[in-house]
Amino acid sequence: MQKHHYDAAMPSDTSTQARRKSNWIGVALWVLGLLAFAALWALLDTRVVNVVTYGLSRIEVPVTWLSRFPMVLVFGVVALIAYYRRRSEEGGARPCSGTVHTVDGMSPARAGLPLLGLPLIAVLWLWRGRPDYLTICVQVVLTGLAVSRLSMGVRGASSTRISGNASLAVLLVAIAATTAWHASTQYFYWRRLMFGYADIGLFTRELEHTLLWHDFADRFADTRMGYHCIPMFYLLAPFYALFRSPVFLMIVAPLALNLAAVPIHQLARDRSGSAGTGLLMGLAWLALPSLSRLPYANTYGFQSIYLAVPLIAWWISLALRGRWAASCVCLVLALLCEETVCGVAAGWGLYMALFSEHRRAGVVIMIISILYLLLATQLVIPYFATESSYSRLELFGELSPRVVLERLFRPRVGWYLLTLAAPLFIGLIRAPRLLLVVLPTLLLILLLKNQDYLNVKYWHQSSMLPPLFLAAVVGSTMGTRVKLPASAQGDTRGSQKSRNLLGAWSVPSCSGGRTVGLLVTVMLFHHVIGFSPFSQAGRLHGANEKLKTQDARMAAVYFVRSAYPRTAGRIVATERLAAHFCDYYSMAPVVALQAAVPEIRSRTPQTVTNPDAYVLDRSDGWDPVVRAGRIESVIRDAMARGYEVARQVESVIVLVRADATLNQ
Repeated sequence: MQKHHYDAAMPSDTSTQARRKSNWIGVALWVLGLLAFAALWALLDTRVVNVVTYGLSRIEVPVTWLSRFPMVLVFGVVALIAYYRRRSEEGGARPCSGTVHTVDGMSPARAGLPLLGLPLIAVLWLWRGRPDYLTICVQVVLTGLAVSRLSMGVRGASSTRISGNASLAVLLVAIAATTAWHASTQYFYWRRLMFGYADIGLFTRELEHTLLWHDFADRFADTRMGYHCIPMFYLLAPFYALFRSPVFLMIVAPLALNLAAVPIHQLARDRSGSAGTGLLMGLAWLALPSLSRLPYANTYGFQSIYLAVPLIAWWISLALRGRWAASCVCLVLALLCEETVCGVAAGWGLYMALFSEHRRAGVVIMIISILYLLLATQLVIPYFATESSYSRLELFGELSPRVVLERLFRPRVGWYLLTLAAPLFIGLIRAPRLLLVVLPTLLLILLLKNQDYLNVKYWHQSSMLPPLFLAAVVGSTMGTRVKLPASAQGDTRGSQKSRNLLGAWSVPSCSGGRTVGLLVTVMLFHHVIGFSPFSQAGRLHGANEKLKTQDARMAAVYFVRSAYPRTAGRIVATERLAAHFCDYYSMAPVVALQAAVPEIRSRTPQTVTNPDAYVLDRSDGWDPVVRAGRIESVIRDAMARGYEVARQVESVIVLVRADATLNQ
């Protein structure tokens, strides 16, 4: 009886020669592609992308090894894949778990076909004399696709012997390191008066008002509940009481955002059957360029929606793994973080109603989301708002059919969509149905009146990032359907079959080629538009001479804080200086005292009528009073009411009552 093997038969001499010829063609193609890749990134070395306008600007910064990060990354990954491919051909690589290989390897020549576009882009750049954002995105995606195709079917390139607990431990260390860097960077900017009172100061004051020694009336004077429905935010109050400083929220913001890597790790591990793949996906989330911009958020800092990000990731991850009860709990908790999560919840319900077996549950989730949104925006928020209305609707302005069409087809819309989707293209292209989850929220963002909000420096896309990334995880870990021989049917060792929400049995694949390609793509985009020491923006941060010295204006902050105890002090300050007095018994930005000025709209009621000190920065361009040219009138009015100059440091002036006794 003839013995059958599932593995391929021994190759003939003719097939061996053909394979060698193909390999040599592939090597030549990869050498050409990598040379073009190096040339492209050398041209980009002196340019940085403006993530608001999506234009490129020339920069003059020293060349360091970090500026060569893209080349080190791609060359290193390709060399590692080539090593494992060589081992596979020699029979030295450990086979996949079980007897079934769901993905076959791809020849180097076929894998490198996307690289043919890189020389064309290089020629285009040389002909035009400059690169542009669109072709940068194209060349990054092509590079990621080539790496993905090259690593197809190579176990060692993405799947390692690391255990599930070990991969989770490594990921937690990466989360801690990333959180520490983002928190320290925010602190660095805060100490150089580059962090505004809005919004991190407003949220800090909200937590201050929850402390027992504050007057009960202050808690509802200008509560954040008058802007967004954020009951989950107040769970931070006991922890804030132990560490009363805006630095507390500087830590909470990146920690909440980064913790979404854990459910992403769990989903990728379960779907692929590989802890290594789960780890790579978790690291890719931490490197996502749009995520890296959120902690600083264009000087606004912490946002309540950040608390919902890990909960959204958990609810969708758990649902895709069939754990419905836990998923529903996370969904409810996410809604309680901020009413804007209702958009993603409604999209999730719509996806379930159309494409899953749980259509009735999907309809229920849509109905609950809409009802909760109406409850929050029509009853809860107006009850706490000083204007008794949901003021966020003002961000949309007029919304006639003509205006809607004009806004949806603004050029900035295309750049924004490209920035969100291109880093995840390798995965999203295989799981397009899950994009329906973000559709309601995305439409609302695209309809915003101010098109400057259509960029990753703001927080409006926060609730969309987890479903977008999880869709990329599903697409990247989606196995290839193959017809198994009779001898292999029924043999599911190591396959970990699981019934999932996608409505089909999934057999995890040992191939992580798309995972490797996705990680490389995300890292390259991070270098272009992200914010970390590995990005172009990080290089600018490190090369800025002004940031290498302490800000002399901080001497005024130290003076006031030493003169007045925070348990009883009453301070009025300009925008950037106000962020340093959020923990005082009573404080307000100077704009709160200018409600009568037509061009200035007060954000807080006039709660500090006779402050102990005015701390005013004439050069604070972020302060509405300074921009309106009224800061000198504020100073004159204060001096007319008996205040005198106690300290002046550069553009900062400190006014105190003439009869005050300072604690110096």
